[in-house]
Amino acid sequence: MANDYGSMARYYDILYPKVDDIQFYKEYVEHVQSPVLELASGTGRLLVPIAQWGKEVYGLEIDPSITNVAKEKIAKEKEEVQHRIHIFGGDMRTFSLDMNFNLIISAFSVLREITTADERRQVIASAYNNLSTSGILIIDNNNGIRRKGEKAVLEFNGSFKDEATAETITAFEVHKWNEELKKNEHHIFIDRSKKDGSLRRENYYLELNYIPPEETLSQLKNIGFRRIDVYSDYSKSPFDWGNILNNKRQIFVAKRKE
Repeated sequence: MANDYGSMARYYDILYPKVDDIQFYKEYVEHVQSPVLELASGTGRLLVPIAQWGKEVYGLEIDPSITNVAKEKIAKEKEEVQHRIHIFGGDMRTFSLDMNFNLIISAFSVLREITTADERRQVIASAYNNLSTSGILIIDNNNGIRRKGEKAVLEFNGSFKDEATAETITAFEVHKWNEELKKNEHHIFIDRSKKDGSLRRENYYLELNYIPPEETLSQLKNIGFRRIDVYSDYSKSPFDWGNILNNKRQIFVAKRKE
């Protein structure tokens, strides 16, 4: 997991402001009992709404600087919501906790941060071992290979006013598929402009490994999950195994028992 999200954690919410997975997860969260666990919980994008829905939620996050951003966000919530959120440090490949969870979430391509198939299997196995007997694991990966053949285009992500510095922060991003490495490369540009017209640019680079959906499905089955539903988007459209490029996402909903 070489990507340095910590250095750009304060910009994460403007880089990815339009993730439309909240209602998708709400359906599952509302049908399970507490507690819920999110792997690589980041800036708390999902932790906060899960707690708002009345569930006790835990976040596993390896980077303290990202956790600090999450804590700042959580501190703005009502006290009852704050008390439902618990964040602890750890590696999602090797975590082992003293409690079982009824729902574990691997959201927004976090599994694609893991370099090797064996390490990805470790993540799934650790999740399985920390689920209740009727627990559910949700893995959501962007189907990055859909970018194959596309030209790299500069995209506007969003902007906001930094009240502390009076600067306007604007984020841009270029996506590129690397066929040789089978990875998505993300070049991120953060422009910080002042009232006097001066501008400072920060550059970041991220890469996400492509995961063949057959790999994830096989690992889930071999580890012991009994029922596995696979969707191509947050509307639960059936996954098209005949033409992988037709799928926006690879979403696996795996249950420990039928």
